[in-house]
Amino acid sequence: MLASLRVARWTDQFALRDEAIAWSMMTSPAARQSRQGATAALIDILGPVVARGVRVILTSPAPILHATPYRCADWFNAGNPICQRGLTVPRDETLRYGAQVRDSLAAITYRLESTYVWDPLPILCPGTTCAAWMDGKPLYADGDHLSGYANLLLLPDFERFVAELPAPRLPETGDAIFSAAK
Repeated sequence: MLASLRVARWTDQFALRDEAIAWSMMTSPAARQSRQGATAALIDILGPVVARGVRVILTSPAPILHATPYRCADWFNAGNPICQRGLTVPRDETLRYGAQVRDSLAAITYRLESTYVWDPLPILCPGTTCAAWMDGKPLYADGDHLSGYANLLLLPDFERFVAELPAPRLPETGDAIFSAAK
């Protein structure tokens, strides 16, 4: 889990968040600087792990919603202010909103061999609109946490992704890192 490389929430269970503040949390100079620091720190942390032959999989951001599905699913909540933004988000907005995090993940994979990014977006948002529901079942537990159903939907693609990864480069027995680990 990369808490410093995540997208800011649009909402929580109890209140809407100001969208301008959320965008600022993703795109302001301070946010960019924080993300660059987190990216550099993660490269430093993962470098020795990757050097030992471990393959690292990072997850690209999933779509997030402007409302909380479990608060807005029932007809009697139609007038609830927390539900006013609806339970769909345009795919292009999702891509723009998470672009900075995707750029950071790309920087990590560029710098570290055997580091890969798996993207759940094609499964969770196969069209031009990302929705809280698929086939009548919830994809989200709240505005940004996936449901058990969504995880089951993602599992086959994640398993395929892992199976198609190149074999890890194992360190030579004379490598300093390998020797130090003994």
